[in-house]
Amino acid sequence: MDYGGTVLLYQLYLNGEQADAYVSSPHDELDTGDNPAPDGNAEMLCAAFGMEHRVKSVERVLRRPTHPTNGYALAVNRHGELARALGLPLFAAGAGFAGIEMGELPAGEGFDAAALIRTGQ
Repeated sequence: MDYGGTVLLYQLYLNGEQADAYVSSPHDELDTGDNPAPDGNAEMLCAAFGMEHRVKSVERVLRRPTHPTNGYALAVNRHGELARALGLPLFAAGAGFAGIEMGELPAGEGFDAAALIRTGQ
């Protein structure tokens, strides 16, 4: 998920339990309780996607500071690099459940709208 266009957030769930979380840069409006912003665990994230050999690449994406001139000024850029590092399709970057629900389907190589499966309510 992107927040404010510049902050990338993720939560990784394994077997229904949150196993990892990440916020690319702290933001006063994000509620993290009394805890610091989660910084993600590249090894756990890679293991969840069967990409253990990509830990160093994922680690670089997670740790690169957000800055207007380094390519990560926008969360979608970091999201795209994270998808690439995890071997996920690039059409996933910038796409989310809310947008898909409203009919904003991602475009890109490998995307097939007919293959979408709605789960939950």
